[in-house]
Formats: sequence, structure tokens, C-alpha cells
Amino acid sequence: LEDASPAVRENALRMAEPYVMASPDVRDAVLRMDSDPDARVRMQVALTVGAIDDPRVSGVLLAILRRDVEYAWSRDAVLTGLAVEPGVALEALLASGDPFVGEVTDGKRDVTRRLASVVGSREDLEPVSSLVSMAGGSQLAPGWRAALLDGLADGLGSGREAAGVEASIRAALEEAINSGFTPVVRGALRVASSFDIQDTGAQGRAMTQARVRVLDTSLSVPERIEEVELLGLGSYPQVGESLLGLMEPRHPLELQIGAARAFARLADNETGGEVLVRWRGYSPQVKGIALDMLLRRVPLHELLISALESGDLNSGELNLDLEQRRRLLRRSSDDIATRAAVFFGDHEFSNRTEIVDQYLTEVPGLRGNESRGQRHFESLCAQCHFLRGVGNPVGPDLGMAFSKGTEDLLTSILDPNSAIAPEYANYLVETTDGVLLNGILRSETPASITLVRAQGETDIVRRSDIREIRTEGLSLMPDGLEQGLEYQDLADLLAFLQLHEH
Repeated sequence: LEDASPAVRENALRMAEPYVMASPDVRDAVLRMDSDPDARVRMQVALTVGAIDDPRVSGVLLAILRRDVEYAWSRDAVLTGLAVEPGVALEALLASGDPFVGEVTDGKRDVTRRLASVVGSREDLEPVSSLVSMAGGSQLAPGWRAALLDGLADGLGSGREAAGVEASIRAALEEAINSGFTPVVRGALRVASSFDIQDTGAQGRAMTQARVRVLDTSLSVPERIEEVELLGLGSYPQVGESLLGLMEPRHPLELQIGAARAFARLADNETGGEVLVRWRGYSPQVKGIALDMLLRRVPLHELLISALESGDLNSGELNLDLEQRRRLLRRSSDDIATRAAVFFGDHEFSNRTEIVDQYLTEVPGLRGNESRGQRHFESLCAQCHFLRGVGNPVGPDLGMAFSKGTEDLLTSILDPNSAIAPEYANYLVETTDGVLLNGILRSETPASITLVRAQGETDIVRRSDIREIRTEGLSLMPDGLEQGLEYQDLADLLAFLQLHEH
């Protein structure tokens, strides 16, 4: 444990784990290593001491967290072993003068939000009240207040009884909503929504201000997107027209996309008719979000099929993949399924084996161009894969793609359902109010599950809101990626994926 080599110390910690409880000397030596100069060693300290029953453990873990909070693996190691109540840990970390509470960073924000989420997921409202009071006051910087409120909202979910909410929680939320800091206001509105606290004067004023600020071109686009996210917490009568206007191509694309996502979260089914009327004026990105909204809500299926039957839309412009078609053909009413079958088939591209064999004879012999391949990756793959700083880490990590053979990699691209790792299976979820969701099961807690899909879009679903969850044994990655590509294009893509940067 005191060797000069960090690698030796790291492995010595693993070897010490069977002895830490039986030997006070070993236990003391391990607990003193929270100040080790090597970050990997400190991470292993966190993993090792997490299993120790000793009152000093929480102090050791919090010390490591303060020092290594910007390392994702270290955060996970500490939070996994932290035995102290999460509310107590937050009060310690966010206390005035604590080193943790200085600058608001991404790592610190992540820890704060995750700990607050655990507090929110529990039935006891006392620690919830304490955190809401911390966030409602002005002693903490806005970044901390927003992280606390967003974390609580993540854990609370929806459907909590408003009648049992303490007056102190209501007062603190009101103070946060009146703070004027958009991320704090948004977090407070999310918590209020979890408790079904509606129609307060502060909420109405916040929506009015957001409708004005979102149109203020003197603000940066990220600042305006924050206002859009706040509008997404309003009701359709409050914010529907504002969001519909922001989805039009005259606004910056990022703003269009943010408005479309916010509009899709509005519960009112009038949203379906409004987007269909404006459909052909939307950008491709907005159409994709609007289509997902139309398909995930069973009551909106009638509007979509009627638009196809009337000729207002044609099936080709929807470009539905197999999972999307099956929402209409298998997971809607019998009437919708019958009418949808006129436009769509319940099958994927006919024979992937023939396609794979065809491309395996043509592509591997071609010399690929990495630069052109990167462009193909960005347009086709980056929605769900992350590589060299580009994309979204939804599907499997492609960092080791260079180690795979060309034929193996090409087969995975052309026939993604030929071999599916269990952790990347596409799950189908139907909620108790009829919403249809799908995605990879990213994480689970006792109270909720998190689904993730293309572009890193996530849905957090409380277990009590799940009517059915299952997988059909299919990958989230659709078949037919080769459509519109030449053999050379695939060779270029493979060259980029197999590029090994030392």
C-alpha cells in the first residue's frame, strides 16, 4: 500500500479487501489513502472503502469526491459506496466555506443532481423539504439551486399528492420561481409539477416572462433555449402558440429543435393536429421530433392515419422504420392497424443475409478514405454512437472498432440484428396513460427507469407509471443503413471507424 508505484498501490488495495475488516492496521492504512497523489489509486480507495463498516468511510469518500469530482469514474465509485444519507451529504458539500461549493462545474453539478434525485425518489418528504429550502434561498449560487431542483424533480417523477406538501415547500418553490434565474425557475416548476401544484401566480408570471425573453434576439441562442425549456413546462393554452411559432424555419435551427421537443412534451392532444397542419413547412429535424410525438401517443394515431388517407401526407415522406411502423400496426387499436396496413408493411428489409453477402464481396477490397468516412459517420452514425469527440454515446462504444475485422464490422453495420448485446436491446414501454416509448435501458433505480435513444434523447419513467415493458429482440439501430450509399461510401466509413490513433 505504500509502494512508490501507483499501479502496485492500486492492486494492493484490491488484494487488501478481504482483510480490511479483520485487520485494524490494514483498515487504517486503507482509510489514510484518500490523499494518495494518483487519481486511479484514489478511485480504487473509494471502491475498496465502500464495503467497510467504519464511521470514517463517509469522510474519506467525500474527501475523494471533492478532489476528483471532475472524473466520471471517480464520481461513480464514491456515490456507489457512500452510506451517509444523500441529503446529509449534500448539506455537507454545499455548506458555506466547503471547497466543493466554490465554482459550479459539470462534475459538481452531476453529483448534486444525482444525490438530490435519490432524495426525491423516497417517500419521506422531510429531506425533500430541506433541499427545496436550500434551493429556494439566495445563499447558494443559481447553478447549485438549479441542480438541486432538477435532481429532486428527476427523483420525484409525477403523481405525488399535492395535499400532503408542506407549506414550507410551497413557499420555497414560490421563492425559486420568482428568482429570475431561468434554470432555477425551470427546476422549481418541475418540482411543482411533480406535486401537481398548478396555476399559482408565480407560475403564470414565469411563463409570461419566458414568452417575451424567448423572442429577444439580443440574447444568445443557448439563453433563448433555456427559455424554451421553461415554456415546455407550461400548459398548451399558455405556451402552445409560442412554441409552434418557434418551430418554424425562420428561427435558428437549435431553437426550432428545442421548441419542437418542448412542444412534444405538452400533454394536450391538440398538439397533433397543429403539427400536421404545418408539417411540410418544418425542417427535417423538427419533422423527426413531431413524428415521434405523433407515434408515441395512441390518441394521435387517428390524426396521422387520417392525414395519410386524405392525401395531406404521403407515406414516403414519413419514412417510417420498422419500430415506427409497428407502433401503428401492432400497438394501436384494431381499426388503426387495419387502416395503417394499407400504407405500411410489417416487415423489415427483406433478406439481410443476401445484402450482407453482396456487400462482403464488393466492399472489403476497396481502399477507403478516412475524411470522407468521417462525414458519413457524422450524418449516419453520430445520432447513436460516439467516436473521437463526435456523436452521442447511446449505442456501443466504437473506440475499439479499429480492432475488429473489416468483414465483422461491415456485417454489424448491414445487419445490426444479427448479434445484439443484451444491454443494447431496444425496449418498448407503454405507460398507464397510453404513451408509447422505446429506447435502450440506460439505468434503473428502485423508483424509475431511464430510456435513451437517438440524439441522446432520454425518458425517465416512474415504475408506477409503467403498464408494460418488453423487448422484441431488435436493435435500436435500424436495418437499411446502406440505402443511398455506394460501395465506396461504406469503404470510406469503415476506414474512418478502423483508424487507430495512437
